[in-house]
Parts: sequence; structure tokens; C-alpha cells
Amino acid sequence: MSDFEWVVVDGASTDGTAQLALGLDEAYASSVSQPDKGIFDAMNKGLERAAGTFVVFLNAGDAFANAGVLARVSRDLSANTVDFLYGDSLEAFAGDRLRYKVAQGHGRVHYGMFACHQAMYYNKRRGRAENWVVQRDVLRLSLPRRLTIRGAYLASALLSGRFPQFYKMLRFRESYGY
Repeated sequence: MSDFEWVVVDGASTDGTAQLALGLDEAYASSVSQPDKGIFDAMNKGLERAAGTFVVFLNAGDAFANAGVLARVSRDLSANTVDFLYGDSLEAFAGDRLRYKVAQGHGRVHYGMFACHQAMYYNKRRGRAENWVVQRDVLRLSLPRRLTIRGAYLASALLSGRFPQFYKMLRFRESYGY
């Protein structure tokens, strides 16, 4: 399977992670290492860099259960009938012991996280639509400001989809040394 990208966001770590991430020399990989304001700031940076339709977040130390996970999930997502897909996961405990963790179902969201975020696949486009509502109702941004932001999103999506290398060069100049 080759219809994926890796976006590595490192918070300016000093343990060798940044050097490893920045040294990735694959067409499907991009990385950045800079200070951030925590995990959600790093996730938002990853979202900004991601060119695909769906995203999944893995943190340092996280891994897919096996090499076929992305191919299996891709089949379910390619039907374009879902905005959000989640499943079961494996959780590591003391030593190398793994525990199978069954997703509880989104109907149980009022009890807290119903599945591990590492097993949740989000439609980025749906997130943009919800972002419009947040900009309007929570942040109370003016219509011209929201339209400007939406225009930037659309231009970004067009460039990243049709001219991915050019998009990376423009968007991530400091990461690529341009």
C-alpha cells in the first residue's frame, strides 16, 4: 500500500528523535522539529502538514498492531461513506506484555474516551466544516475573516492535492531548507 504519508512532528527533543525524523528521506514523509505547547499543539501542526483526507495520530512509542492495518483501514475509508472510523487496539503494560483493548463504541462517549486515539481515523475535511462553526459561534470571527481562512484552506487543499512537491516547498520552507 502506498497511498499514505507520514508526518512527523517533534517538539524539539534532544534524545535523537529530531535527527532521526529530519533524516527521513522518503517521498511519503515530512517532518519538523520545533518547540510546541504540548501534545494538542503538535497534533494541530501535523494536521496542517497532512495532505490526505484522513488522519490518525500516533505518539512516540505507538505502533500499528501489524503491517496490514493501513491496508485494511484504507479499504473501509476508500468507500467515502464515513467521516470517522475507530477500532480495537493493543495496549502495552509493564515489560512487553500487550493487552487487547476493545473499543467501547461511540455511544459511550459521555463516559470518556471510548477507544484509543491511536485507533481513530478522522476525516480532515469534516474537521474543516466543524472548524467553520467554531470560528463563527465560539471565536466569533467576522464573515470576511472566516472567508479568508476558508480561502486559504481551499488553496492549500488544491496545491497539496495537485502539486504536492510544490506545496511542500511553499508550506514547509524551513523544514526543507528553501
